[in-house]
Amino acid sequence: MTWRLTLWASLAGVLLICGLALYLDGRADASRRLRAEVAAAQSAADRHALEAEGERDAAARVAAQQVPVRAAERIAAAAIPKALNAEDANAPLDPDRADRLRLADRQLCAAAPALEGCAAALHAP
Repeated sequence: MTWRLTLWASLAGVLLICGLALYLDGRADASRRLRAEVAAAQSAADRHALEAEGERDAAARVAAQQVPVRAAERIAAAAIPKALNAEDANAPLDPDRADRLRLADRQLCAAAPALEGCAAALHAP
């Protein structure tokens, strides 16, 4: 009878060890899966933080660029009516002054060739 008891106890021990091994392996798999999910979430959070920082930087650059543009628009809006209504607005320009203005126009267009009318100004005599 003792050999049967020993056999059943050994069989129960083997089953217990196998069950414990399966249980621990399942927990290890869940732990690996959870670590992978945490790493993916951290990566996504880092990516979103970098995107937000980039968006803030871009907005700051756009705002900084708009300051001189708006100032130039205000200056031009104030100067154009005065120039059009000046007493000598329709009088021909002195040739030296016209040459200086053309040179200044070419220099402005060289600095910003994408501006409207710059292609013609760069190729003008």
